[in-house]
Amino acid sequence: MYTDDADIFTVELPKWKEWIKKQNTQDIKSVNRFCRWLSYLTSSDLELIHRLAEHDSLIQKTLMIEKRYTMDDERWYAYEMHEKYLHDQATLKECGIREGIEIGARKYPSAKYPRSFGKRDFRGNY
Repeated sequence: MYTDDADIFTVELPKWKEWIKKQNTQDIKSVNRFCRWLSYLTSSDLELIHRLAEHDSLIQKTLMIEKRYTMDDERWYAYEMHEKYLHDQATLKECGIREGIEIGARKYPSAKYPRSFGKRDFRGNY
């Protein structure tokens, strides 16, 4: 059943691989998005895959996710701990900024401070 909501493409991968070999893949920017994705999905050339990722943020994100899911348990745990560390550092920085604004507001009550920091102001109000 065909609808206006989706496009269906059929690609013969052996023919695609032959066609892409004949093309000049040096200029990745000139290759359309569909061809970049097919090249990513069918290529075993790491250099080409990394060049594709440089020009397409979704392919870059896909490579990052693929890398995460192919890690062993020990490396996965180390990755998770690093992500937690980065999150904790960002939280501490945000708390420090809020605390500094609060101290400044108490020390200099007549000064004008921003009413909003992120979603809430320094008093915790929206």
